[in-house]
Amino acid sequence: MACTSSQLLLSSYSFPSFLSLSCYNSDSSIGQINIDSDLELTSIYYANRITTTALAPQSCTSGSPTLLLNLYNPSAFSYTYYSYSYTPTTNQATIMIELRQDPSALYIDDISVIDSSNQQLISNGGFETGSLTSWQRGTVSGGSVSSGCANTGTYCYADGIVGQTDNIHQSFPTVVGSAVTVSFYLRNGSGDL
Repeated sequence: MACTSSQLLLSSYSFPSFLSLSCYNSDSSIGQINIDSDLELTSIYYANRITTTALAPQSCTSGSPTLLLNLYNPSAFSYTYYSYSYTPTTNQATIMIELRQDPSALYIDDISVIDSSNQQLISNGGFETGSLTSWQRGTVSGGSVSSGCANTGTYCYADGIVGQTDNIHQSFPTVVGSAVTVSFYLRNGSGDL
């Protein structure tokens, strides 16, 4: 499953390599997962409504992805833990979270990137600052840090835009060849339509 786009555009930033928790282009052939990245880690595909509207050009980059998770039109589920090992090939990576759930919401919490010395590589992965401190918004992002939806603590990130994806991302240092563990908790608010 390869991406047909050639560049990832996030706000005014263009990342040649990134880690992605979710990335897709929505088109009439909704089963196509359009993911590409030099450092693609995982992609979670949520498109609870088939649409022919193209999304903003923040969905893909060039490269060869490794698809670790593909969820299409899932039923509602409570917080579920996901964990993946990834071996970097560059000295910096960007984790990108791109979610879509129409008409309800997806919730993500307790995002973690741990290196081989058990050091946390990202900041505010549980959104406990009550804001998107340390995270950047993509070109289209209607999601927000919300209270009352957390897996642990008080806050989580909830996607909030209908018809497009919500995007946040954060860069972190890596060591080439030294594996990192990326983990997070994900909840689907209402399930399929």
